Amino acid sequence: MIILAKEYTDFIKRIRKTINNMGKSCSVCTLMPNTDHDADDVFGFYDRYINDENIKSAHTKELYYAFIKLPEWWAVCADGINGAVYDNDVKKASIYFSEPIEKRNVRSVEWHDEENRVYRKDHYNKMGYKYCTENLRSNKIIQREFYDSEGNLVVLEQVMSGTYTVFEKNNIKKVYTSFAELFKDIMTKAEISDKNIVVFDVEELEKIYGLREEYSVTFYLNDDKQYEKFQKGEFKDKLRILCNDKNKSDWIAQHTDCVCKNFYLYDKREKNKSGIKKALIFTDSDQLEMIETLITGIPDLEFYIAAWTLMSDKLLQLQDYKNVYLCPVISEEKIKELFDLCDIYLDINHYNEVYDSTNLAVNNSMAVFAFENTVHRRDICLKKNIFETTDCDKMIGRIKETMFEESIYQDLIKEQYKKLYIAAAGMFEE
Repeated sequence: MIILAKEYTDFIKRIRKTINNMGKSCSVCTLMPNTDHDADDVFGFYDRYINDENIKSAHTKELYYAFIKLPEWWAVCADGINGAVYDNDVKKASIYFSEPIEKRNVRSVEWHDEENRVYRKDHYNKMGYKYCTENLRSNKIIQREFYDSEGNLVVLEQVMSGTYTVFEKNNIKKVYTSFAELFKDIMTKAEISDKNIVVFDVEELEKIYGLREEYSVTFYLNDDKQYEKFQKGEFKDKLRILCNDKNKSDWIAQHTDCVCKNFYLYDKREKNKSGIKKALIFTDSDQLEMIETLITGIPDLEFYIAAWTLMSDKLLQLQDYKNVYLCPVISEEKIKELFDLCDIYLDINHYNEVYDSTNLAVNNSMAVFAFENTVHRRDICLKKNIFETTDCDKMIGRIKETMFEESIYQDLIKEQYKKLYIAAAGMFEE
């Protein structure tokens, strides 16, 4: 299987591990130059055209924002959570930082004119050099330039015409009339004969869509804007869609010839802990089923309630309880900390599931409990851990058993993994 992605992120690493855990081989092809030289089956899309022996030694860390190359007398300064470039009192560019943003390492720089229109975006990678420049007109990308670590032009993409020009020592080497033509050539150079492609961004899907007669294409759909493309009829057939939003999946199944399946991560993370005393709840509303009954019924259990946004007074009042910790406007880094910290996941929030939290909880060796009217992922939750709201006392008793009997906790974790494996194994089946 071939994963085609913009960069080799932690999420893509987990996808790769999931596919490997399903007993399938997997290569990762990124549009950003590869920075993980320990992974033999990961390569940058344009690395095949870069003869750059100094890349590993010359660039080993990200670029701190104060070291961006600028014309004389121009200056860099902080600008809220971002950075900025000024020529005297005139702002020339906005600087955006990679995570964690407090380190102020450059992810991208947007250059704009006197009317504040962005005309160029420079993208930097984890090795500290500019690997791509996007040129814009009327807020649309018209051209992309890809560089090696010394700033030499390697590939020129003409977005409007869909052509790609490959350079060698600043001279034109070859011109490709489509991304599909370039992709097949790069797969040949990489000696990859696999005909199964997985993509995660609609832009990559648009480029690869023409290959669906020769390749089996899987698309991970998790964004409303990407979904709009399907509603407009731009993708109608011969695609496998992975999507956990039932409304989106149902619409695609009814109006296209694409096959829709649920998406899962399966990359087990063991927790060798004794004393199970922390529970996590992820929500995007203040509607948590029987929350105060649970809080008061299990005083030895610490409740961590997390949300992307600010919290309402209804949730803020819960911090009056000594065993409740609220985490509003949570960061990606804090999310990871909470999943590592907690032992139990309570799927008790109404409305949408947030952050594929049930799947992540199972992967992080957390015992999952839910109510019948709130459970989001019945396919990977244990039936015996799903309760009617009228049986909240039974849930409390079950959670207490899990807290104080290590063998019960371990058995639940094993059962959940078995159920997750069965579900995940069907993702890429025809």
